[in-house]
Amino acid sequence: MAIGHPTVDETPQGDVIGGTVVYSSLQAARLGWRSALMGVGNEVDVEPLIGALGGDVSVVLQPSMTTTHFRNVPVGDWRMQWVRDPSPPVMLPARLPPVRVLHLAPVARELDLAGAVTAGHGVAEVVGLTPQGLLRRWDETGRVTLAPLWVEPAVAGHVNVVVMSHEEAPFVTALVEPVLRHGGLVVVTHGSGGCQVMTGSGGGQAVPALPAARDADRSGAGDVFAAALLVAVAEGFEAVPAVRFAMAAAACSIEGVGPAAIADRPTVVRRLASAT
Repeated sequence: MAIGHPTVDETPQGDVIGGTVVYSSLQAARLGWRSALMGVGNEVDVEPLIGALGGDVSVVLQPSMTTTHFRNVPVGDWRMQWVRDPSPPVMLPARLPPVRVLHLAPVARELDLAGAVTAGHGVAEVVGLTPQGLLRRWDETGRVTLAPLWVEPAVAGHVNVVVMSHEEAPFVTALVEPVLRHGGLVVVTHGSGGCQVMTGSGGGQAVPALPAARDADRSGAGDVFAAALLVAVAEGFEAVPAVRFAMAAAACSIEGVGPAAIADRPTVVRRLASAT
């Protein structure tokens, strides 16, 4: 289960469905898992776009007058962003249903992290967090910047896996130490520069990237990476093999355009084998 806002991403070709929950839940489904997302949005905005999920993902959409819109301008491995019409926060139950993987996937400050961890504690085998949406702030124009995230150590200690970009890493230092101290996994992505992998056993290991055959569309590649990593961890992969599996999934997504490029398990396995 992935929790966060589905979004409408404004592109030169028109509006498309987006949001970490969409890419994450769809990647999990294509790896053979039963998959669901929970978020907030306007049905008029979102329902015509949900067809991109192809019925592979169960959608729990809390109604809203607005749907979070993003406009992204790529700058190398980075991007400039604008947000408008953010939906209200996700209303969480006191306890979530049992799941193997819970992916906390905010994009626009829509999750109370402590509440989400409490709702998932004891019912999820693996709790994963992509904290980007908790760092985002925006001005009256909607231009997005990042701000530091403070997390209570007791809350962070219940998170098993954290995935962040190297641009985000300086803003989440309060999160990393307690996650590692409780035996968790922290991965910092560097785009085409690979990843840094940190575990509770200490130190960090650099893992080189798996180059994409072509760079067609980077939309959602980080979300695909996070989802594939969480699936691999839940399936018992060690840290570095799990990261390489996730890299192969992300490389497949970059080589195509949009959600249609998210690969199934055989394709990911072949991509990994060819890189090896």
